Amino acid sequence: DLMKYSEDCPGYSVLYEALSQMLEVLRAVDERMLQRNIVDYPYRLEDEGPMQLQAPFILWTDGNR
Repeated sequence: DLMKYSEDCPGYSVLYEALSQMLEVLRAVDERMLQRNIVDYPYRLEDEGPMQLQAPFILWTDGNR
């Protein structure tokens, strides 16, 4: 909401860059946490069963995308 209502303000570009950097840090932390959980898993993954693909999906409602 802050970005939405700040478009015409003088510091918008600085605010936009700061938000972009914060989101990049969150993505990096999220990826690292996932990687660490996989690397430090104490058991053999083969014993857990077949691996399944984890991918995004899209849901349509009311004919809208």
